[in-house]
Amino acid sequence: MSFNSKSTGWTRTQSIGVAVVDNDQRVHRMFEQIFKKTNTFHCSGIFSTGGAALDSLTKVKVNLLLVEMGLSDICGIECAIRLLASHPEMRTIVSTSLRDPAFIHHAVTAGIDHCLIRPLRYDQCLASMRFVSCKACAAKNSRGPKFSPAGVAKKPNGLGRNASIDSREELVLKFLADGLLYKEIADRMGVSNAVLKKLQHRIFLKLNAQNRTQAVNHWCYFQNADV
Repeated sequence: MSFNSKSTGWTRTQSIGVAVVDNDQRVHRMFEQIFKKTNTFHCSGIFSTGGAALDSLTKVKVNLLLVEMGLSDICGIECAIRLLASHPEMRTIVSTSLRDPAFIHHAVTAGIDHCLIRPLRYDQCLASMRFVSCKACAAKNSRGPKFSPAGVAKKPNGLGRNASIDSREELVLKFLADGLLYKEIADRMGVSNAVLKKLQHRIFLKLNAQNRTQAVNHWCYFQNADV
């Protein structure tokens, strides 16, 4: 499946232009391989610093941005926010080594679409790129907003502290936040797809979530809010 982000939005016609901003040269080489091996995505630019990306990408078509949180010259979230000013239809993924719900909460409320936990893997990045791209197309087709921070900034409706998440459900949520596919999660937990679906169903009910993104967002809220 492929998409294209024109001034009118995302359509299923051409490949997705991806920009990568990351300090690690190994990550650069990994994305070069992704661009060579898939027709879904093409390279809009690979940069080591936020400043270089901001200088080069202002007038370049970018559908999807993958940016490292700990850039040497600027915060990755700040880099994404600045680029969104000139690319309002752009989707954003931030990578970080912090397994901290507070960071995910901060990123999502800033308008970031997805977070990845480092070290980055080929399959992990490709799965997350496809997930975010499909979400973009679905949102455009439904004429919904790109992202509504209200779902995280305030208490999600119908929830309270009694909607507790047990250890297995929390593990599923952490894997979802890492961008893993459901099959990968089932394999890592050593459970069947049927068991994972039951866990997912319980999580969605407890967190009043309609999809995996809402589930992670609501979970992050309760990890940080005093309700």
